[in-house]
Amino acid sequence: GGRGALIVGPSGIGKTALARAVVEGARGYYVETLYGTEVSRRSPYGALAPLLSELPLSGTLKPMHALQQIHTLLRRKAGTAPLLIVVDDADDLDEFSVLVISQLARRGDAAVVATATDLLRADPEVLSLWADGFIQRIDVEPLTPAQSRSLMERILGGPVSERAGREMWQETHGKPHFTMLMTKEQVNR
Repeated sequence: GGRGALIVGPSGIGKTALARAVVEGARGYYVETLYGTEVSRRSPYGALAPLLSELPLSGTLKPMHALQQIHTLLRRKAGTAPLLIVVDDADDLDEFSVLVISQLARRGDAAVVATATDLLRADPEVLSLWADGFIQRIDVEPLTPAQSRSLMERILGGPVSERAGREMWQETHGKPHFTMLMTKEQVNR
């Protein structure tokens, strides 16, 4: 719908896969993907470093100046297409990266799809985007034991015993990616 989303859930639950599916369905958008990391979090504009490297050098970078330059750069790259910014691990963004991304969303310059594992670690502005209605929040929950078993059956193309499904669920805690990997690993063994 063009608003964007904050996809929240534990590690390995499928947040990044869901964000990728959104990107695949966002035909006609120019997509810019950014990554929050422990290392980039320690530097002002750390997650925006790939974009900043495309800008002319101009001494110190103030937040409003960075916003204007990044907006101009992204508009040039997008042409007439709407802009979609995808942020993996938004809970690891530094405050200046969050400020620029937030302002692009709040001004209607970009839709934002972000993933987060630990919202308590995230800059409060990430939550404000959701609370203020600029993005919707999607909580991704672990699979139930029955859903884990069903996923295994789809991967294997046949029935799986209830016990095998339950044991897989206990091992993976209902995380789809781990369930898929471990099911394939069991087949290989």
